[in-house]
Amino acid sequence: MEQIKEEAKTDWKSIYVVTLVAFIGSVHTHCIAPGIWPYMKMMEPGVSENFYGLLHSVASFGTVFTALIAGYVSNVKKDTKAPMVFGKVMAIFSCILYLMIELMNRHERLGMFLLFELLLGISGGAAQIYRTHIAMASTEKDRPRAVGISSLAPAIGLFIGPVGQVLFTLIGYPGIPIFGVHLNLYTAPIWMTIVISVIGLYLLVKHFNGKMDQLGAINKEVDEKRDYDVTAVIVCLVTKMLVSLCTFNFMTIGPPYTMTVFQWTPAESVLYLSVCMGLVGLNICFWNGAYVFFNLRKRISERRAIIFSISMLLLAYLLTYPWSFLKATIPYANVTSSVESVLHMQVGMDLDDVDVPGSTGCNPAFAWCAETPAVNMYVFLGSLIVVLGFALPLCLINLDILFSKILGNIRQGTMQGVFIVSGECLNVIGPIALTRLYTWKGPKPIWQFEVIFILLCFLLWIIFYKRMIGHSKRVATMSQMSEFAC
Repeated sequence: MEQIKEEAKTDWKSIYVVTLVAFIGSVHTHCIAPGIWPYMKMMEPGVSENFYGLLHSVASFGTVFTALIAGYVSNVKKDTKAPMVFGKVMAIFSCILYLMIELMNRHERLGMFLLFELLLGISGGAAQIYRTHIAMASTEKDRPRAVGISSLAPAIGLFIGPVGQVLFTLIGYPGIPIFGVHLNLYTAPIWMTIVISVIGLYLLVKHFNGKMDQLGAINKEVDEKRDYDVTAVIVCLVTKMLVSLCTFNFMTIGPPYTMTVFQWTPAESVLYLSVCMGLVGLNICFWNGAYVFFNLRKRISERRAIIFSISMLLLAYLLTYPWSFLKATIPYANVTSSVESVLHMQVGMDLDDVDVPGSTGCNPAFAWCAETPAVNMYVFLGSLIVVLGFALPLCLINLDILFSKILGNIRQGTMQGVFIVSGECLNVIGPIALTRLYTWKGPKPIWQFEVIFILLCFLLWIIFYKRMIGHSKRVATMSQMSEFAC
């Protein structure tokens, strides 16, 4: 076994291919995301924040369900290629459905949005199995760099996606007729996604080797016993839940909340949030690049980086909390154009004939706006960029590295699937609960819950700090203790 480990080399070619595919998926996700809520408001002005939360829950359910199956299948088949190919096919199909939404009548559109999000979640769950491949195709020594590379490309995608969305706003609405539908600021990202997803599918089919244990480094004895520290695994899973919940909080509550408190129109929301996501992408590129090119791993350990990230999360939530000492309240909505033209749209009406409504401020149905202080826009958006572009990426890259090390030399497909699911399980019901709580009581109780969760996670890391180590280091420590006892 020692000889095998010495001869093992990281399969950089497969890592580069799967990283490029992950980049394509990131462009897909982050180019579309800023426009979904504004597009729904355009197509169906009466849609509520609760339905928007339901969309995220449906997507998360698809991710959870598919990630578990993909992890199990990759373990049984000892290959990660098939689930990833399936994920790309679902991504293309979901985009085609999205383009068809404008052709539906008012009662069918929301159902199509739900189906789109479900398929998008399914594609994301299957595609996430690339993390398993990174862990299995890299040696423990090369894993920080491999994870950094695999995280860098999606980070670049996170920057390019929103930048593309900003450029697409120049097309306007309703846009240019094409193939019976329209190319506009809301659908242009979908057209682009179809093209790049086809490229990703080609790369997977023709140039990707998804075989597990390419290094010949799986310890069959350890693989059968599953001899890893369960407590350390649980702490990682709880941390993954925290990261995912914080992300989904900003992604789910963020668009309607910012439109409300800052009095943005749908078009302004797409523009400003896209700019913010672009800056987030730049931050993520910086941190992932630091792990790839400057070997940041040697300067700060995974454990310390994660604890520091959790501390930054806490600070960001405290800064964006609507404290009572803030004087300004949230103004109620001011309708800027007629809503009736859209409410009475006839099926088949040309979009060029639609007078699009717009409103700014708080929904009159939200009583909490009158007593909720308005946070400063620059503080909120700055904190958003810090959380999504600094704290969460730094936490995730180190969590990915540490989790794979804790598992050791086993086939990690199933456990990596569980890792993905731990980040998505709360989000199956979380977005629905968050949006309902938001429409009922506003942002205060949501922020309070997040702060409590962050403090709990921070406490777990302090208590179990010494156990959060890789499997090989754990075995070596236990051996030394046994020798000392003898």
